[in-house]
Amino acid sequence: MTKTKFSLIVLALALVIQAAFHYGTVDTVTVTINDKERITNQDESYYLIYTGNETFRNADSLWHLKFRSSDVQGNLRRGEPYRLKVYGWRFPFFSWYRNVIGVVPMDDKQKESL
Repeated sequence: MTKTKFSLIVLALALVIQAAFHYGTVDTVTVTINDKERITNQDESYYLIYTGNETFRNADSLWHLKFRSSDVQGNLRRGEPYRLKVYGWRFPFFSWYRNVIGVVPMDDKQKESL
């Protein structure tokens, strides 16, 4: 097997694994926002969303064509319930959070059913 062929196989496998992770772990959760913040360090900047059950990351995602994390973060209101579309896994040891890719505010009728 040539190096080029091997490289193409490895690249294709990496893309399949990435796609499986990004689309195979999608979930919708109903949460109430407790707090939110922006985390910055020398290498990166991202947002965190704190709820009663879990902390979520709010970052842009090329795989899901989400490029408006700042707008999403700015529109979230503390104490309000939302439906979040998320992907990924939560690994506290590594400080990995599920990433938010969609936010839907709940209307009054939906709030009453909580």
